[in-house]
Amino acid sequence: QRRVVSAKGWCEVMLDVGRNGPSSSKTKLILLNTHLEHAPTEKWREVRRSQWMQVAERAASFCARGDELVAVFGDFNIGEHAEWQVLRDGQTEYEALSSGLRAANCPLDLFGGAPHAPTMRPEPGQPSFAPDHCFVSRSLHDRILHAEIVDTRGDDGNIVSDHLGLLVDLRA
Repeated sequence: QRRVVSAKGWCEVMLDVGRNGPSSSKTKLILLNTHLEHAPTEKWREVRRSQWMQVAERAASFCARGDELVAVFGDFNIGEHAEWQVLRDGQTEYEALSSGLRAANCPLDLFGGAPHAPTMRPEPGQPSFAPDHCFVSRSLHDRILHAEIVDTRGDDGNIVSDHLGLLVDLRA
């Protein structure tokens, strides 16, 4: 059965980050990277909701089986401060997304909850927008040393993306 999210999709990566002691099991870091639908109409807002709900369910399945270090990140095309992104029930898309990932045990958005900081390059006549997020489990949050939004220009100064990068440094 084909999932709606397959039109954009997500990538799963599982990394072995060692053991906490000689008799303990391996610790795994689970990374779910996504890029959701971007169209602004009500129909596509519902598609986007379906897409992030599928990714949240996948994150929840990893947490339920005991994986503690889980991150769901990427271009959600949902801005925390984008008042125009409102669902039929009156909730903003970001509120719904945050609530869904909180329920999936990835409650903390490393780049949310603060004054607006754009993650897209500014375009003339367009509102400033921050559609990129990194939701993490509490255990993973405890290992974060540093998180910042960075410029993604190549060594020659050329722009390699219309988005800025999300950089996260972790303690092993």
